[in-house]
Amino acid sequence: MSAENPIAEIKKVFPIGYVALATGLSPHVIRVWERRYRAVAPVREGKKRRLYSQNDIDRLKLLKRSCMQGHRIGSVAMLDEGALHRMDRNDQSAFFSSKLKNDRSQPFDDPFELLCACESAVRHMDAQALLLTLRRADTRLSRASLLIEVVAPFMKMVGDEWYAKSLGIMHEHFASNVVRGFLSDLLDQGTPDEHAPYMVVTTPAGQHCEMGAMAAGAVATGIGWKVFYFGSDLPSKEIAAAAASKRAEAVCLSITCSPQEDTMSRELNRLRRQLGRDVRVFIGGRAAAGYERTVTAPNFHFFSSLSEFAGFISRSRSV
Repeated sequence: MSAENPIAEIKKVFPIGYVALATGLSPHVIRVWERRYRAVAPVREGKKRRLYSQNDIDRLKLLKRSCMQGHRIGSVAMLDEGALHRMDRNDQSAFFSSKLKNDRSQPFDDPFELLCACESAVRHMDAQALLLTLRRADTRLSRASLLIEVVAPFMKMVGDEWYAKSLGIMHEHFASNVVRGFLSDLLDQGTPDEHAPYMVVTTPAGQHCEMGAMAAGAVATGIGWKVFYFGSDLPSKEIAAAAASKRAEAVCLSITCSPQEDTMSRELNRLRRQLGRDVRVFIGGRAAAGYERTVTAPNFHFFSSLSEFAGFISRSRSV
């Protein structure tokens, strides 16, 4: 916009989808920067639709560059555009306060800032940066917080942005490969005590996406369960055999895609009969709720989120 037309610059006309494309920030990040840090102040069209000005777009670009240089969004969100421009030019002025300098060298410990760092890494397809951020999150947060507040929302963001065509399928594959390796390492790091209960983790037959199962297994190891992870696409007979072989107290299943409902219902009911009532079964994932009505057994529990799952198994672990 031309500086000769300041009215055009401040008029709120751009929807959040356009702003996301113009800045390279996801709609999720823009909304959180608005709500939590008051970085910009869009107007509302009706009850829901946010509208932004060109000035808002320019400001978000400056904030994004500051974060990519290592500043924490909480430290820079309230600075004016002049200060942000001077920081962007690495101008050692009063605006480069000692607090901001110190912030650059300290690791993030806020889950949202770690999530933003993950998003930046995937947009640049920087595997080293993504893995280092995830490892840093593992040292700064509890295992449950790491998975519930960083890993799960990060993968959801990647999926949402791919669906909205803000990210390509290459970004989704890139993120999945890095996160899968990271989760595999977490599963190997469990150090349960000798009295820890055993849990078998897998996906049932026809379910090939294993990310949710791996995340659930990593949550369980952090709470103190001994987890045996069997990958994806395991028939009910094999799941029951694995549980019997390991003398597992629980089985955790992830169902993320919806095959023919009758097929999955039959598979789950076969598992119910094969396991009996002594083994608890925890079932989660995007498509899990669709099968809750088809399995009526007191030892089958459906959960809608990792945090709910963590609550289930924490109570079970303490019994």
